[in-house]
Amino acid sequence: MEEFGLTIKGLLKELLRHNGVVVHTIDHRVKTEKSAKRKLSRPDASYEGFSSLHDLLGLRITCYFSDDIDRIVKIIEDEFLVDDSRSVDKGKQLGTREFGYRSVHRVAQISVSRSKLAEYDRYKSLRFEIQIRTVVQHAWAEIEHDLGYKQETIPEPMSRRFSMLAGVLELVDYEFMALRDGLAKYEVEADEAVKGNTTDLALDLATLTAVVRHDAKLKKLDEAIAAVRNRSVKLRQDVKYLESRLENLRGLGIASVIDMRNALDAWGPHLSDFANRWMNFQDEKRSRMGAPELPEPPAFPSGVTFFYLWLAMGFEAKSKGFPLMDAIFAQDGASEVWAATIAALGVAPPVTQVDGIPVF
Repeated sequence: MEEFGLTIKGLLKELLRHNGVVVHTIDHRVKTEKSAKRKLSRPDASYEGFSSLHDLLGLRITCYFSDDIDRIVKIIEDEFLVDDSRSVDKGKQLGTREFGYRSVHRVAQISVSRSKLAEYDRYKSLRFEIQIRTVVQHAWAEIEHDLGYKQETIPEPMSRRFSMLAGVLELVDYEFMALRDGLAKYEVEADEAVKGNTTDLALDLATLTAVVRHDAKLKKLDEAIAAVRNRSVKLRQDVKYLESRLENLRGLGIASVIDMRNALDAWGPHLSDFANRWMNFQDEKRSRMGAPELPEPPAFPSGVTFFYLWLAMGFEAKSKGFPLMDAIFAQDGASEVWAATIAALGVAPPVTQVDGIPVF
């Protein structure tokens, strides 16, 4: 039965991946013999033996959003034989003014077409139960289990509080969906605004990503830096990389798209020369330390210019006496790399101060 569980779990993972559904976890458990015997021996049991139990194998899919449940249920109903008489939608059992556990349960078995495949033939008569619920619903069920009470059995003095918590968690599920949809809408609007050269945009991950996607000047700077090592620039944006660059830029006081574009205009002419010197400096440092050579990346990330912009602006601020906390600016000989670029290309853009804070 454990092998069967791993097989169905793997199949579910592949089906969800193929349909573009991202979930938190897929877990499975095999009911112990002791637990199965206890279920069969209940006075109200209507089972004829182990083979008639539909939950010897149980699987749980924990997803992020409530509307993912409907998508997952459809996939299961399309890909497996579902026993509607034993399947349950807990949410539909609640009245319109009731709150509580809303997990969906489907009892199923391998479909006729899939059971004809050699690897599934031996499982064709076995049934299993799949629970589908959100992360928030899962938290509710786990806490409910730990308390030792279900909503319908909790003592009356606590019943109202229990219902209030259930309602709050249901609201949280809906708000997470609304937040997701709102972010998606904002990303589309930010993309259109950046393409239209709107200037009054705050610099955030959505607007920075849109700049990387559409700004011709930035693309040329990225390509010039990548050409230093005879590399190309990745077409796909790396969200984690851009999150780090956003933090760098904000740390320099660059708070809007127009601030960022002005910085690229002012500092851009220095960046490919500085990038070349900086990469050579890092190579020489590793060589002196006896460290193994790092493999050259096949392509540089989109927005790599922002990293060297941050370094250049930081070293210039340091040269004017501003303290910088990041350890990268304290490396022996690092400041001289930027100084060499200035010596080769001329004076850097001005750095002033307001209340002791550098202003570029």
